[in-house]
Amino acid sequence: MNRIYKLLPNLTVGIMLITGCGPQILQGSWVTREVHPPSGQKHYNLAKVTFNKDMTFESVSIKNSQKTISKGTYEYDIWKKQLTLHTKGKELTYSACVWWGDELRVEKTISDTKKITLFMNRPQSAKKCPHCGAVLE
Repeated sequence: MNRIYKLLPNLTVGIMLITGCGPQILQGSWVTREVHPPSGQKHYNLAKVTFNKDMTFESVSIKNSQKTISKGTYEYDIWKKQLTLHTKGKELTYSACVWWGDELRVEKTISDTKKITLFMNRPQSAKKCPHCGAVLE
């Protein structure tokens, strides 16, 4: 059973490529649902991010009731499941995978043994693939 769960992301990628979505499945808006483990919340302040077709992004972070908007460019390697953000002269790289077109999992390694996963979903208004128009509900 565990083998099936390990294969699901790769099967999803294959299905998306066959149907014409490819890396564009990342495009659109995503909102934070949860951080796991909960103690990792201090490492992720991201509330919302929008990935645009022109490979730019805009994110909203909230820390201590202070809202910060960041803009930059991004790269997404669907085969390596790697998301790289370029903003304010910095390059930030994360492990990232889109599950079934509706859940974005972003993983951050904060030490050799500790990883934190950010779970994001599309807001209700963005339930279609921005590339092919497929309904993602």
